[in-house]
Amino acid sequence: MNSVFFLKAASIKSATDGSSAAAEQQLVLRVAHPFPTHVGRRTLHEATCLLLIGQHTTVPVPRLLAFSADAASSPLKAEF
Repeated sequence: MNSVFFLKAASIKSATDGSSAAAEQQLVLRVAHPFPTHVGRRTLHEATCLLLIGQHTTVPVPRLLAFSADAASSPLKAEF
């Protein structure tokens, strides 16, 4: 079971002329609930699959910005 959050984030892009423009990005954050038998492996496998499918096929997949398979060192204290 996972918790899924849909987020909007503003990103500021700087142009070569020194000006900047704001753009809004839509993000999906998936936070895994701890499973004693899947600690670390499930999130790592899901992230690896997204990367491999995106690099080696024409199937559209979301761009992976970040993930953590180690809840102890994660800024969220959970796998994401």
